[in-house]
Amino acid sequence: MRLNKFLVFVMIIGVVRFVFADSCPVSGLADFCGSADGQYTVTLKKIEFSTDGVNFITIGESSGTSFNIASMNVGSDFQSFISNKSIPAGTYNYIRITMSRTISFKGRTTEKVNGNYYYTSQATGTSSHYPYFPIAASCSTWPPSGGCPAYGTVSIHIPDDAVEHHASGETMEFVNNGQDERITRKLSPPIVVAEGQPVTLRIKFYTQGMIGFSEELGNYTVFPMPPVQELSY
Repeated sequence: MRLNKFLVFVMIIGVVRFVFADSCPVSGLADFCGSADGQYTVTLKKIEFSTDGVNFITIGESSGTSFNIASMNVGSDFQSFISNKSIPAGTYNYIRITMSRTISFKGRTTEKVNGNYYYTSQATGTSSHYPYFPIAASCSTWPPSGGCPAYGTVSIHIPDDAVEHHASGETMEFVNNGQDERITRKLSPPIVVAEGQPVTLRIKFYTQGMIGFSEELGNYTVFPMPPVQELSY
């Protein structure tokens, strides 16, 4: 049977909003939240589509391409990642994304919590307890002054129990000897690819309000929570 090929354009758009997500704080996960301050970098390995959730077609793949999804320019950066722009006509019900478990981010609270601003800093080190998240810095003024630690970008390795906190409608698993995570999402509505009609898939990531702070032995650890995604096509 001849497969009708069809051009599919995919864009990832970073959306900057200094508002708190409705889901924060999250019981058992974050005591309070802050916002990604222009830096929330993920490394994509592969993006795939599927009609049945079993057989997938690769539309983009690399050994690792970094995207700052908190940047307004990420859409143009993403275009070079797409390697297979022709896929068979059909109804695609699933998207699957493989990415590195390492995420770099920079973020802070936009209001004081208990009299201080909390934020990411390389100067404060990491927790001595698993999953060894960075320890948040704090300062009574913003920007930090008077000997407060410098504001900066930090990194985390997505912990094993992250599979318990994936978004509704998604499944998560670790692949490639545990180095990467693979997220499968059921599309609603599905993407219908018809011969001769181009389709644009837009993936928006809302990273503001997605930096979590959790109390640990008198300090607060800081970590990125899964960004809210909005698909349109």
